[in-house]
Amino acid sequence: MFASENSTLDSLQTRRSIVRPKPNNRHLHWRERFIAPKLEAAIEDRIKLWGCFLPPGTKVLDLGCGQQPYRPIVEKQLFHYSSFDVVQNQDSSVDFLGRIDDLDLPEKLLNNGPYDLIMVTEVMEHVLDWDRAFGNLQRLVSPKGEILITCPFFFPIHEEPFDFWRPTYFTLAAFSKKYNFEIKTSDRLGSATDCLGLIVGHLLVRMNYKTPTNLIQRVRFSLQQRLIKGILKSLHWLITKGVFENYFNATQDLYVSNLVVLRGQIKP
Repeated sequence: MFASENSTLDSLQTRRSIVRPKPNNRHLHWRERFIAPKLEAAIEDRIKLWGCFLPPGTKVLDLGCGQQPYRPIVEKQLFHYSSFDVVQNQDSSVDFLGRIDDLDLPEKLLNNGPYDLIMVTEVMEHVLDWDRAFGNLQRLVSPKGEILITCPFFFPIHEEPFDFWRPTYFTLAAFSKKYNFEIKTSDRLGSATDCLGLIVGHLLVRMNYKTPTNLIQRVRFSLQQRLIKGILKSLHWLITKGVFENYFNATQDLYVSNLVVLRGQIKP
């Protein structure tokens, strides 16, 4: 039992680093255009806000950094940028390697801390042990430091087989309270119609094209596929233009992604 469990945990080390989706990929753009721009804008706005109030040299840790898409904007604020991920990226620019839910964090990572700001963007859904992860975040962040966490509530399975959670705000709140963090701000990004657009985009990406050998069947399938794809593209366009937003209340009981900022508290 223990050997099997350890082998499973060790295998997490081999998963590839998180690469944030970018809209220049035409096929992914069908699906991710409903959340990626909003997510990136919200994260960049938070970093710029930090830049207005925090001094140069503020220590930032980008956890699960991947190709480090937010490094330029962090360094533009004159903050000191450090990075942590499970594997080295293509540019060999990750400072510390390991998992946030490891029992023992890298000694160099700990010695470099504590960190005034920690960014955990689109990572926590791939972290198996949230108890250990939040405990380690508590070890890494400075007293009164802040932690930015984003993770999806509604999104297709990705980074298989290392896709474990789709938490609600209440999950994040419960773990934050358990580990003595205060939720400073919280946002639910994307609407129910964005979820619909994500589904339609996902169907466009995953659409199967059949090519039967029989000529009549091939023509029939071709016409059906063109019709279905045309309907999906039209629906996708209408959702992109915000047509459906006028007809549905933004109740926020169905949304795409969570964004919370936690503040570390001095232990009693």
